[in-house]
Amino acid sequence: MRSELFVIVFHLFAFILLMQGLFPFSSSTNQISTRSCFNSPKSTNRRVIIILIDALRSDYIFNRNHSFYLRSISKLEEEKKALSIKLRTHTPTVTLPRLKAILTGTIPSFWDVLFNYNSSSLEIDNLLFQYKKKYPEKKIVFYGDDTWLKLFPYEIFSRSYGLQSFFVSDFKEIDINVTHGLYVELNQIEQWDLLIVHYLGLDHIGHAYGAFNSFVQDKLLEMDEMIEYVYSKVNLNDVILITGDHGMIDQGGHGGSSNEEIFVPAVFISKGFQEIYRDKNEYFQIDLTPTLSALLEIAIPFNNLGILIENVLKTFQFVNKTNLFQCLIDDNRRQLVNLLSNTKLSTAFNDLQQIRQQAMKLANEQDIFMLILSIFIFFLRTILLWFHISKMCLISIVISILFYVISNRIFVSLSIGIITFCFIGLKQGQRRLINYKFEEKMNLSNQLLIYYPIFHCLSLFSSSFIEEEHQTWYYLLSTYLFLRTFEEKSFQYFIFFLFSRLIRSWNQTGNKWLNLSDIGDFLNKSDHQIYLFVIHILSSIVFVYLLNKSKQCRLIYLLPMIIFIYRWNLFSSFSSLSPLFYYGLLIYFLIWKEMSITNILFCLLYLICRTHNCVIIVIYMIFYEYLLVTDGSLAFLLSQSAFFHLGNSNSFVTIDISTGFVGIPIYIPIIHGFFIYLSTYGLSILWLMKLSREQRTIYLLQLTLINTLFSICVFLQRYHLFVWTTPFYHKKDDEVCKRIVGSLVGLAVGDALGASVEFRPQEYLVTNPVKTMQGGGTWGLDAGKWTDDTSMALCLASSLISENAFNPYNQMVRYKWWHRYGYLSSTGHCFDIGQATRQALTEFANRQRILKVAYYCKTDYETDILALDSVERVSNFDISSSNSDSAGNGALMRLAPIPLFYFQSPLIAIESAGRSAALTHANQKAVDACRYYAALIIAALRGSTKDELLDKNFYVNHKDWFGEEKLHDDVQTIINGSFKKKGGYDEGIRGKGYVINALEAALWSFWADEDSFEKGALNAVNLGDDTDTTAAIYGQLAGAFYGYDKIPKEWLDKLYAHDFLVTIGEWLHFMGIQRVNESYPVCETEDKQILSETNDCQADQQHSDLVVSAYSLQVDPIGSVPSNDDVLDHYFQSSLNDEEDDYTKSAYNYGFYRNKL
Repeated sequence: MRSELFVIVFHLFAFILLMQGLFPFSSSTNQISTRSCFNSPKSTNRRVIIILIDALRSDYIFNRNHSFYLRSISKLEEEKKALSIKLRTHTPTVTLPRLKAILTGTIPSFWDVLFNYNSSSLEIDNLLFQYKKKYPEKKIVFYGDDTWLKLFPYEIFSRSYGLQSFFVSDFKEIDINVTHGLYVELNQIEQWDLLIVHYLGLDHIGHAYGAFNSFVQDKLLEMDEMIEYVYSKVNLNDVILITGDHGMIDQGGHGGSSNEEIFVPAVFISKGFQEIYRDKNEYFQIDLTPTLSALLEIAIPFNNLGILIENVLKTFQFVNKTNLFQCLIDDNRRQLVNLLSNTKLSTAFNDLQQIRQQAMKLANEQDIFMLILSIFIFFLRTILLWFHISKMCLISIVISILFYVISNRIFVSLSIGIITFCFIGLKQGQRRLINYKFEEKMNLSNQLLIYYPIFHCLSLFSSSFIEEEHQTWYYLLSTYLFLRTFEEKSFQYFIFFLFSRLIRSWNQTGNKWLNLSDIGDFLNKSDHQIYLFVIHILSSIVFVYLLNKSKQCRLIYLLPMIIFIYRWNLFSSFSSLSPLFYYGLLIYFLIWKEMSITNILFCLLYLICRTHNCVIIVIYMIFYEYLLVTDGSLAFLLSQSAFFHLGNSNSFVTIDISTGFVGIPIYIPIIHGFFIYLSTYGLSILWLMKLSREQRTIYLLQLTLINTLFSICVFLQRYHLFVWTTPFYHKKDDEVCKRIVGSLVGLAVGDALGASVEFRPQEYLVTNPVKTMQGGGTWGLDAGKWTDDTSMALCLASSLISENAFNPYNQMVRYKWWHRYGYLSSTGHCFDIGQATRQALTEFANRQRILKVAYYCKTDYETDILALDSVERVSNFDISSSNSDSAGNGALMRLAPIPLFYFQSPLIAIESAGRSAALTHANQKAVDACRYYAALIIAALRGSTKDELLDKNFYVNHKDWFGEEKLHDDVQTIINGSFKKKGGYDEGIRGKGYVINALEAALWSFWADEDSFEKGALNAVNLGDDTDTTAAIYGQLAGAFYGYDKIPKEWLDKLYAHDFLVTIGEWLHFMGIQRVNESYPVCETEDKQILSETNDCQADQQHSDLVVSAYSLQVDPIGSVPSNDDVLDHYFQSSLNDEEDDYTKSAYNYGFYRNKL
C-alpha cells in the first residue's frame, strides 16, 4: 500500500490533537445556579429590550469625529437618558462564541468557530434559562439571527422569527424583517416581557465592502431611526440595551484580535434615568452577564466569569437599595469562588478581579499531553512517507479499539493506534526511493528551489514570520523568476517577474502593514470606480482569450458578459441571479467536455472573487498556460504564493465568506462552504493538480516537514500565540514604536540644539555655525536642556495620556500650569514663551472665572480639574482663547503628540491637530499647517518614502485623511514644493516665527538633509532667528521618518530627561494601539486614579515602566501648584519602592512634578 493517503489522514488527526491541546473544550459544568438576591417570585414591572447589532464596532458609538456613528445615541446621552460603556470581547470574534459569552458569562473555546456554522443547543446555565426558571409565565420574544433558535430549540421563546445569518449578500431585507417584527411587538407591548432582536445587515455589508462606505452610513441611519422609534414606545421603567457581538476590521472581516474586532459598545437606555454614572473604565463583554442578571432580577449563571458593572447598577439606582446592592456584589463573589471550589485557591483571594483571573486560568488550561502527542504523530507520519505500508499495520486498528474499551478516551486511543501503525510500517515496510537528489551542476535558481524549504522551516520559529509569511513566499517567487530571467536570457521570465511584483502589491495582507493602502483599496474607492471598470474589461478580454484560444466554442464568450451583468448590476434584480446561468454553462461545458477541469475552476474563481482580484486570476491563468513547471518545488512555491496574492493570510479575519453566496438565492451550507473553500484555496489547488505523482510525493514531503516543525514552534511559543495574529504593537522594540519615540525625542533634540543660539541672525551663524549640542547662549542653559517647544509638547502628551482622549480644556489647563508654575519645564519655571501663546493663556485663565462661578469652585485647582462635558455645558465659556490673527509657529512646534497618539486613525489625528492649534493660534494658516504636518508624521510612521512625503500630490493622495476641509492656499503652495530650493537661505528659506516660514524651513531641512538627521537638524538651526523651533519642527518629522536609532548618540547622551522622554514616547505608542478613540481603563486605588498594571484593566505587564510614568502624569496637577508641593511629594514618594523602575525614579529626580529641582 502507498503511504500518501495514511500520511494525509494522520496529518489531519495530528492537527486536531494540536488544536485540542492549545484550545481545550470549555470546562463549564452543567450545574445550575439556585441562589439569588431576588428571592421573591414577583419582580418590578420592567420590560427589557436587547438590540444586538452584528459587527457594531465601538467607534460607531464613541467616535463622534467622523460621519460613521449612531447619532441617536449621542442625542440620548445629551438628554442623560443613555449610558455608554466600552466592552472588550475575547477571541474568537465570531457570532456563536460571542453569544455564548453574553448569555453564560463564559469564555468559549476555539472550537466554537467551527460550530458557528452549525450551532447546537446551549446546554449550560444561561440568562434565558434562569429567566424562564424564575418567571415561567413571562414571555420572551425573538427576531433575527437564527443562531439563537439553534441555541434554544426548546420552548424558551413565546414567539420567534429566525433569519439565515450566513446569507451575506442580503443587506436590507433581513433587517427590514427584523424591524417589522420589532415594531409589531412594540405596538402590543403588554404581550411580552423580554424582547431580543439581532440585526445582521451591518455585518453583511462589512464582509462585502468593508467598515467605511456609503452602505454602512445608510445602515447606521436606519439603525438611528429604529432606536428613536423604540425609545418613543417604551415606558418609564423599561430598559433598552444596544450592543454588538463583535466588531470588524476596516476591511470588514472579523475573527481575530485587533482593536477594531474586540471592542464593542454597550448602551443602556431608559427614560427613568435620573443621574448617569460615567467612568473611564473598560469592561469585558462577559461582564454583561451578571449585570443583566441584576436588571432581570434573576440568579447569575453558574459558570459566569463576569463581574457586575457597578456604574450601570448605580445608574439604575440599585445603590439606593443598600442591602440589595451589597447582596449582588457578595453573590457575584460567591459565584466566582464556586468555580475554584475544587482547588486550594478558593480562599486565597478576596478581590473579585483576582478570583476571576484564577478562574480564567483554570478554564483555559492547555493540555500539554495532547500537544506533545500531536508533535510525535507529526514526526512519525513524516518518516512514514519514506516507506511502503505493510498489511500488518492494520493490526493497529484492533489495538486502538481495545485501548478505547479499556480507557474510554477516544483521542488517546486513536493516537495509540496511529503510533502503533507507524512503528509497524517502519519495521515491516520497504524503503521508497524519492527522487530528491542534487545534481553536480545546478543553476542558482534550482538550488533556491531545493534549499528554500529549509529557510522556510527556520522562519517558523518566529511569530512575526508566521504573521507575515506572505513576505517569505513573495520573496522566493520573485527571486526565482528574476534568476531564471538571466539564466535563460528569457524575456518571458522577465514578464513573469514583473507580474509577480505587480500582484504582490494588489492586496495588503498579514498583520503588521494590513492598515496600509494597496492597489485593491485604491480601485475599490467610490471615486475610482471608472478605473476598476476599465481593469475589469481588460481582464475579461484576456480571460476569454485564454479560455477559447482555439475558438471552438462560442458559448464561452457569454461567460464574461454574465459576470459584467452581475458585477455592475446592469439589469437590476435580474443581476443577482445571473450567476445561475453562468453555473449552468459550466455544467454544460463539463458534461460535453468543451472545457478542461482546470479551466472550469478558473472560471469559478473569476466569478466568485472580488472584482479587483480578477486581475490576479488572469495573471495566474497566464502563469499556468505559459510557465513551464517541471519541478514539484516550483509548483509548491506558486501554490503558496497564490494563496496570499488573493489577500488571504494566516488569520481567520481574512477569510472572505461573501464569496460563498455569489448568485445563490437560498442558504445551502455545502455549496456555500465549497465556494468559500474554493475562493480561499482554489489557485493553490490548481497548481498542485499540475504535479505528477512523483512530484506530489516531493510536495507532500515538504508539507509534512514544515507542519512538523510548525507544531514544535507552536508548542514552544504556546504562551505567545499568534493563532489569532499577535498584534505588532505588543513588541516594545517595534519599528513603529521606535519611530514614535524618535519623533518626540527628535522634537526635544532639535529644541535643545537650537536653544543656545535662539534669535541669532543667520549672518552670525555663518561665521559661528552650530556643530553640536552646546550650552550657554541666549538662555544660559546647560547643554541638552530644552525650551518652550518641548515643555508644551509634554503638556500636550501628558493630557492625551492621562485623559486618553483629545480634551482641549485639559490641554489649556496644563499649558497654564507651565506658564504659571513651570510645570514640565527643564528649569522649573516658564521661559521663552511666545506672545500669542502668552496672550491666549492669560485670556484662558481670565475666562476660567466664569467656570469658577458657575460651579461654585473654591480654588483654581477645583476649576482646573473640571470634566470636559461640565465645561462645555457652560454656554458663555469658550476654551479656545486665541484671536484669528495668531499665525505664529507656537502650535506647530508642539504638535507631535497628537499624530503619535492617533497614528492608527489619520482622519481623527488631522482634525485634532487643527483643533489643538486653534486653542492658541486660531489663524487658518496655523491650523492648516498643523493638519498638513500631522499627516506627514503619520505617513512617515507608516513607512512612506521621502519622495512620497514631499510629493506635490501628497494631499491629493491622502485626501480621505483630511475630511471635507481644504488646506489654506499658502500651505498648498508649500505642498507644491516651494521649499525645494537648493540655495536654502540664499533663495528665501527663513526660520522665522511666522508659521508659513517655519513650515517651509523645516521641510527644506528635511528635503536637503541627505538622509541624515544630524545634517538636517543642523541645517534648521543654522538658518538663524527662531532656531530652536525650526529644529524642533524638523525633528518631529525626521524622527518619525528615521527613527530613534538614527539620532546621534552624542546628542541623546546630553539630552535633559532623555529617559523620561523615551518613556512618554513609548506610552503614546502603547496607548495609541490599545484604544479606539475612547477612554482608557482606570482603576480606583486609595482615592486616586492610577493606571493599573493588571490584566483587569488591560495594561500589559511588560509596560510597567510606562504605567508608572502615566501614574505620575495623572497626579501631577496637585504637585504643579507650589503650595501643594508637600502633598505631591507624599503622593509621588508613596508610589516608589526599591523595586520600582528607573523611569519613575528619574522622572521624580528630574523634578517635573515639583516646582523646583
